[in-house]
Amino acid sequence: MVKRCLAAAVISAFVLALPAAAATGPVLDVTADTHVEEFGHTVDSFTVTLAEDFDASGLDLDHFIVENDVVHPYIPEYADGVTKVTTHNGLMTIDVDPFLFGQGFIVSCVKDGEVLFSFTRDDVSSFSTAVVDEFSIEKTDQAVYRIFRPETEEDVPLIIWFHGAGERGDDGYKPLIDYRGAVCWAEPSYQAKHPCAVLVPQIPAGTDFNKEQLDDIRKMADKMIAEGGIDASRIYVVGFSAYQASLWFATYNVDFVAAVLHCLYWHAFDPDPRVGDEWGGVGWDVIAEAQLPLWSCISSADPTGATEEMQTYHIPYQEEHNPNFKYSIWSQAEMYEYQLFGFLMHHGWIPAINNQEIIDWLFAQSRS
Repeated sequence: MVKRCLAAAVISAFVLALPAAAATGPVLDVTADTHVEEFGHTVDSFTVTLAEDFDASGLDLDHFIVENDVVHPYIPEYADGVTKVTTHNGLMTIDVDPFLFGQGFIVSCVKDGEVLFSFTRDDVSSFSTAVVDEFSIEKTDQAVYRIFRPETEEDVPLIIWFHGAGERGDDGYKPLIDYRGAVCWAEPSYQAKHPCAVLVPQIPAGTDFNKEQLDDIRKMADKMIAEGGIDASRIYVVGFSAYQASLWFATYNVDFVAAVLHCLYWHAFDPDPRVGDEWGGVGWDVIAEAQLPLWSCISSADPTGATEEMQTYHIPYQEEHNPNFKYSIWSQAEMYEYQLFGFLMHHGWIPAINNQEIIDWLFAQSRS
């Protein structure tokens, strides 16, 4: 297997210059098997349909080079390329050391100095994604919904996941594949201890969460409850950033939500204690008066500046008025453990969903 040994600066320059070339040679189709990790959509293998007249005999992993198989979105850290190659009846399966799917890779087959074929992300016609493919889809005029229901005869809690501003759109996929926060609840390891259903709304690009969308999300949750299989006393709201849509939803549904796990703040006080203006968003007084169980998480170095606001207003207010309030402020050292730095310091949800104490606390909450 050919490995790169270039210095980081040289590699970075090379990656930026990678061409968006079409598949070359005998490649007729490419599909991929993928999954979702903390940094997003990750590829495990490719299945390549080859032309009938192509002779694949003798090709193994040593004939393959993978360019830009990065495992981190911001640093030049690379996977170990192709790990196995098998060919049968014109189909070639190329197993790879997992790397981020969306970063502009090129896979090339090289023999005797000649490129026999190559393909890029743009040549992948379809992909299957572990866990994500178990979510169904529903659409309304206000949002697109991805829904996971476990196979169980018992009523289970419902997680409502609110995505960040970067996951807006109309396909329902971005909130599931851009990061692991929405899908982790449906993973087998989570389901084994805390079986639950998951509702993931996606609002349209170019919009911010508004009251009509929040009302629509409530209607979809009510619909799931009416269809059966949901414990209506254990509705959990989880989300981050995006003007605190999860907390805003809780403001209007304090008689419905059993608990909130909220990560990352984005200037959403209502009223703003500094100027007294109200913007119609989160009602901190409503949440506190309802004594709604709330666990807030943020990085101490969140680049949005929201950490200071949380420490000077949100935490003192909730501690004074809400006996069911908890919080975590992740240190830089704790964030570094997850390779989070720079703007990734905004991703305080990563340590939160990997914290068993927080998860167990969430699922212990009930309105009954």
